Amino acid sequence: MSDNLTHESRRRARRLPRIILGAITMILIVALFVGLGVYTPVPNAVDSTSVTSASVSRLVSPTQSTVYCPARMALSDDAKYGDSEFQSSSGDLASSAVYAAFGSVYSAQVTPMNDESSDTLELKADDLLDQASLKVATGNADKGSRLIEARLLKARSGTGALGSVASWATKGDLQGLSAAACTLPGLTQSFLLSATDTGTTQQLIVANPSSKATSLDVSIWGTQRSGRIAMSTGSTMVVAAHGQSTLNIGAAASDQMGLFVTVASKQTPVAAVVRTVRMSGLTPQGEDFAVPVGEAGKSGVMPSIVEGDHVTITAFGSRSGSASLSWITQNGASAAKKVHVDAGRVTSVDLGSAPVNAMGVSYQADVPVSMQATVTHAGEGGNEDFAFVCAAAPLAGDSAIALPDRTEADITIVNTSGSSQSTSVQGYDIEGKSAGSRSISLDAHGVVRISASDVNKNARLFSMSGNTSLVWGARLSQTDVTAAHLAAVAYLAPTSLEPRMERVWAASNPLIVR
Repeated sequence: MSDNLTHESRRRARRLPRIILGAITMILIVALFVGLGVYTPVPNAVDSTSVTSASVSRLVSPTQSTVYCPARMALSDDAKYGDSEFQSSSGDLASSAVYAAFGSVYSAQVTPMNDESSDTLELKADDLLDQASLKVATGNADKGSRLIEARLLKARSGTGALGSVASWATKGDLQGLSAAACTLPGLTQSFLLSATDTGTTQQLIVANPSSKATSLDVSIWGTQRSGRIAMSTGSTMVVAAHGQSTLNIGAAASDQMGLFVTVASKQTPVAAVVRTVRMSGLTPQGEDFAVPVGEAGKSGVMPSIVEGDHVTITAFGSRSGSASLSWITQNGASAAKKVHVDAGRVTSVDLGSAPVNAMGVSYQADVPVSMQATVTHAGEGGNEDFAFVCAAAPLAGDSAIALPDRTEADITIVNTSGSSQSTSVQGYDIEGKSAGSRSISLDAHGVVRISASDVNKNARLFSMSGNTSLVWGARLSQTDVTAAHLAAVAYLAPTSLEPRMERVWAASNPLIVR
């Protein structure tokens, strides 16, 4: 009996270490799982699955260009009602248009916005074998807006499409002259507009050259207070593919001394202009197209202003600051006014009558601002005409102006630098052939004005080679209107002939399954 107890005791004694060891092992296993649940490995201790740093970038430029050219000026309401003497009328309205493709262009054509190929114009060159030749077509803007579609052999300096339209009348409610350079479509277009007072109509025309419909957000800022205006007509527009839509800006934001308008497309780039027509009772007071303004800057020049013009400046900035305005004259700059610009609020400044030997207006600001001059010229019997002149900075590279048939022009060139500069204006006739040139030398901050006929009496297109210090533009007139003793003024800014460049980045990503 005692032997059996002794054996059992020895057996239990041998099992005890194994039980203890098993318990310890279990505790360690549980602790390991708990630790794995809360432990974060050191980044360098594991294989990376992030995007690698091996990437490349390229500057790319499209080799196909689409440019929008608006239809001729029109009344916002030409319905026939009431007594005939009070009915609105376009009178003897006529129009002209010129389209051009400079440089290395394979083919170019002008098509109507409704995409009907039966009314297509082919741009032709004098020398089909010359890749640097100028292709030109002419017509009018009576049948609606058009597109210039150009295919480029190579995107390089001096290559691109441009055009302009002009319309004029000596009778009816559209007496005077209006003109606009054709514009590039974009996802965002911004405009500075004049007052929305009684007798003024402003129509925003938005064109969609693509095959996909798009919706637009329209934002408006005015002079009465800072911040966006709550539009009475709604802030959304829809434009069909290959279509156009119209918004009455005056009805959307009335009783303002000036407006800043932004059109943002959600789906595809659009082109836009604003048609402005003024009446004082039954007396026409002029009309013009407003085209998109450029990027805001701390300095700019509004050329092509002459003695006797009544000048009103409209400015807008996203930050508050001050700007100094100066007259540009043949005898140098002279101070005009210093103004304060409130953030998110349009500022309107009446500069009065342009002084003797006036050539333009310049500004210097301590914050980036967008600025535009409304230039009003008086005719006989209370008749007036006006033109919008956007402030511009010097254009790097090549640029050009297309002058519509049956119009004349004076070209103003301003040197914005503190050193002397020289350039030349090259002219071309309506067939694209070279039509003389004019060499220009300017002193520091100098200015010169030449007639288009000073280059050549047959010149209708003008180009100027790159100079990062010069600003230029053309002031138009029309003989039929001036012969009727009516005011006639319009303005064309140059179009850049530099390729549009975008930087595209590419990087390897192992997370993408190939």
